[in-house]
Amino acid sequence: MCQIIGFLIFPDFNLLDLSGPLCVFETANNQLGPDQRYILDICGAHEGEISSSTGAIMRVSSLKGKTFDTLIVVGGKGVDTASRDPDILSALNTRAASRYVSVCTGAFILAAAGKLAGKRATTHWARASELKKMLPNIHLLADEIVVEDGDVWTSAGATAGMDIALALVEA
Repeated sequence: MCQIIGFLIFPDFNLLDLSGPLCVFETANNQLGPDQRYILDICGAHEGEISSSTGAIMRVSSLKGKTFDTLIVVGGKGVDTASRDPDILSALNTRAASRYVSVCTGAFILAAAGKLAGKRATTHWARASELKKMLPNIHLLADEIVVEDGDVWTSAGATAGMDIALALVEA
């Protein structure tokens, strides 16, 4: 059975937050049969091109109206602006996925969409206290690399994106 994995990016996203987990799923696909593959879809608030914080440009499809088995929200310098983007928040609040995942500061976008309220979660250690102030009822586990709480999974820094992707493949 194929699983659809969406990756949500935004201007000034961290390229490693995307490329690490993306490569984990690509490698897993090389080990799976044609009936058991991950279909990977890189999305933004709108179809077009999005530049990472490194200047690398990704061509993306629109998040609007899509549903995924898992939606991975990356982090990066542009996360504060993205967490206020009404198109992103609207798409996340229309049950875009069965499971929501954040890499690094992507947790701020999930928090802004209400996905982390009352949940156990983690994010990059340098911004953990800021996330706690933003969402006082979060059960923040800032020393954890990967935290799973039901349909929401979060990970710490950028390289933890590969850890969480490996955990998702294992699950």
